[in-house]
Amino acid sequence: MKASVKFNALFIDLSKLLSRRGLKSFFAKEINKLPVNAQVLIIGAGGTLSDYLCSLLKTKGVGYKTFDYDSLTKPDILGDIQNTPLNSAYYDAIFLAEVLEHLPQPQAAISNIYQALKPSGRLLLSVPFIFPLHEQPNDYYRFTKYGLLYLLKPFGEVVVLERNFWPESVFILLARLVKEEGKLNKLLGAIFVLVALCSWPFVFILAQVFSSDFLTTGYTASAKKS
Repeated sequence: MKASVKFNALFIDLSKLLSRRGLKSFFAKEINKLPVNAQVLIIGAGGTLSDYLCSLLKTKGVGYKTFDYDSLTKPDILGDIQNTPLNSAYYDAIFLAEVLEHLPQPQAAISNIYQALKPSGRLLLSVPFIFPLHEQPNDYYRFTKYGLLYLLKPFGEVVVLERNFWPESVFILLARLVKEEGKLNKLLGAIFVLVALCSWPFVFILAQVFSSDFLTTGYTASAKKS
């Protein structure tokens, strides 16, 4: 592998580390709450985040199935979550990590998931908010916390949280230039990745002094079926 390719791959991974801060810990905490005999579905097979969820579930000894519309990801269940019927009241938990923004009909997906959960079953999801376009052209929406609360109204208990501090969002937007085409974009993105990492103590202090929820790269949400 060429040095430039390794360099780019390294900084892409570092940019993901920045943008997904708090995301893995959120899912790990939720997985730790699951009983070993839980029925779990992961929507969106393939990708580093899906692999992470599968690894955590395996470690805990919880059985699970994956669901995806793309046969290349080799899901256990092939279909479109917007319209493929699932077993009614079957799952204890359904994970929807960084998927909802790629669905043209998010409300249909949420309704399908709601029907598939057992009473008191939980939907655990994450979505971007202030975040660059990705996986174009299948990138349709950005959800505010209030948009998520509206989508999740059928659920009885809903908790929506910001993924990171507001100052981080600015650095992360610039750092994600490493995923764009062009050497200058990638170089500038790499510089901002390093700036973001070195500025972390300042960012933390700034966020504590000037506390606000007006800006974040994304949200996590936990929703319990009534």
